[in-house]
Amino acid sequence: TQVIDPVGETITLPGRPTDLSLNHSEKTLAVKNMGSIVFVDVDHKKIIQTLKLPSGGNTFTGIAWSGEGNDEKVWTTDTKGYLRSAKRNNDGRYDWADQFLLPALEKKDNNGLDPGGLTQIDKETVYPGGFAIDETSGLIYVALNRNNSVCVVNMNTGAIVDQVPVGVAPYSVLLN
Repeated sequence: TQVIDPVGETITLPGRPTDLSLNHSEKTLAVKNMGSIVFVDVDHKKIIQTLKLPSGGNTFTGIAWSGEGNDEKVWTTDTKGYLRSAKRNNDGRYDWADQFLLPALEKKDNNGLDPGGLTQIDKETVYPGGFAIDETSGLIYVALNRNNSVCVVNMNTGAIVDQVPVGVAPYSVLLN
């Protein structure tokens, strides 16, 4: 049992929360749980929805919001190697929207030379972790823990724009 004696009010969450993110209007808190995203109404301090992942579980970190109003989405990374988004539908509940597989990529041709493009290689899941969203450029920078790199993803199309080697087991990304 883990017990924290906090100051203020608490909300009991199911499972094992690993990360959280407050939306831009500061009205909804998204909590990354082992196999779901738990949405909390901040003003009323209550859970409004639990959205289960289609398969697998969430990774150790990585949840953030993009957009506002009708364009608002919450993004997460999962153990199957996906960057996923959920969007609020017309009845106020969240549904899964985007699903971008983050494959291991390398910049090499058959001779080990850089052909100037990205080539998918056969490799187990890259275990995506934390990420940063640059809404101005429409890019999401995702730490690929098992691939020792940061993957640059077009948030509108899911296209892999680039992959940058960063060293051993990156945890998250911070944009300056």
